[in-house]
Amino acid sequence: MIFDEFKVLALNPPQREEETIFEVVEYAIDEHLCQTKKKSKYPKFDLRHYTVGFCHTLENAEALIMDAIEDDKKYCTEPYCFYVKEYPVGKFIGHVWEEYAVSMRLYDSKGCMLDRTYCSGMQRDFRTPYGVFRGREKNAIRFKEGDIVEVRDKDEVHLAVIASANMTIERCWELRERWEKKYRGSEKDSAATLVNEFPEEDYPVDSSDDQSPVIDGPGYDTHEHIHTLNIMPLRYPLSDRLRKRYGGYYEAMLEKEEKYRQEEERKEAEQLKRFEEVKSRCLKYADIKIDISPEEALKLLAECYVDLCGISLGVRTVVYDCGEFWMEQLAKSQQPLSVKASEGSFMNLMPDLLGQDIFEKAQPDKYDVAPLDSEEAMIVINNVLTEVTDERLRKVLSLGFLYVIDQY
Repeated sequence: MIFDEFKVLALNPPQREEETIFEVVEYAIDEHLCQTKKKSKYPKFDLRHYTVGFCHTLENAEALIMDAIEDDKKYCTEPYCFYVKEYPVGKFIGHVWEEYAVSMRLYDSKGCMLDRTYCSGMQRDFRTPYGVFRGREKNAIRFKEGDIVEVRDKDEVHLAVIASANMTIERCWELRERWEKKYRGSEKDSAATLVNEFPEEDYPVDSSDDQSPVIDGPGYDTHEHIHTLNIMPLRYPLSDRLRKRYGGYYEAMLEKEEKYRQEEERKEAEQLKRFEEVKSRCLKYADIKIDISPEEALKLLAECYVDLCGISLGVRTVVYDCGEFWMEQLAKSQQPLSVKASEGSFMNLMPDLLGQDIFEKAQPDKYDVAPLDSEEAMIVINNVLTEVTDERLRKVLSLGFLYVIDQY
């Protein structure tokens, strides 16, 4: 699939061939609030909602919204927004969340459409071509970072600030490429089907990702993720005091993010420096003029593993990883154990290297190894090189560690 095909799917998601019905839901300002003379009801206010009716077509549903608006005028009701939700008829659909349907459209208090969904949010469509969110065009994103908005949470509306805008089609394409590279075809890709010819599952971006993180406090730790159709522009005048407060929240978040970025850059620089120092040390010891075969190297490592494996998990792990490097060298050689090295692991070869009696007595297979993070691995490698004094073993370890460092 190329990006242009992906974009077509993003804007025109696959639809099931089935009969559907449209539910029209109105949210109105709480009648007690409507009776007040306040110009602004911020920082939060209440709503009430009800189903206006059901229709067979979208056109009829939109006409029903206009009927509801006329009815509101009779009773001095202040409409807040309308939703048109599409559901299948005569089909088992599983659990239905408030915000999700086959499709959903948002209309303002005057009946003008503001937004729509770009994939099905039904539980039955999860991990299928119908339920994959492939992003929005930039001109379909209503808010930008830093905008003060209204967030509807059930029957309450409160102020918040957009912390991050919706995912674009370009961003979803980037995520898909990263996902594809990671799994290399071992997982099926729901985003890649142009028509409904193949079963699809497992691609991770779905309708719940059509959202924006917002904050209503001083920092990203106060954030929540809000479905795009539950975010509205400011309806009432915003006082300078509230504008300053919520603008301050956003500035405080940016300041924290900048400090975090700088700290991560500092850690990354320190880590890179440590990498280079450890690598330089390994290169120094690896340059020692000692001839040693892969089988001899593995015997030294097996003895080292037995001697040091009880010290720590990190020590065991880096020595074992070093052994895996020398296993590759042995497998490429013409030595007696080359075939066994190509078919097994370092641990499986230890009885041949140490002798069965020594292996059974030492029981090195009782000591597990585990992945290390890169920073810990460099510290452990440096410590091992410091503790080992035998030049032959130090050369063997250094050559193996150079391989290990490249893996990190």
